[in-house]
Amino acid sequence: PPSPLATHLITVLGAWSVSIVTLQTLLLQQYRDLKLWKIFEFAILLTDLGIVYAVYEADPVMAVSVSKWEKAEWTNNGIFGMVIAIRTAFLLGIGGVGKLN
Repeated sequence: PPSPLATHLITVLGAWSVSIVTLQTLLLQQYRDLKLWKIFEFAILLTDLGIVYAVYEADPVMAVSVSKWEKAEWTNNGIFGMVIAIRTAFLLGIGGVGKLN
């Protein structure tokens, strides 16, 4: 079983995720203000980058040993990589992303 600290951190991360999903589905669907969206997405991007850094800090060798990743690492790191790329594209306006109608 995970340690009490690990359990606490997983619970906190889960609560944070529920909060972000709620804000994305309720707040951002109500307002079409591009500036609001960019501020919100930038804040989430910083958090995503912080989580990736935390994974690296926990085990630097494994974090960069892509050939040794198991399915769980590919899933987690793949999702973070994709959302970081999408958020960055949105903030930079690449490919028409980040332009509200």
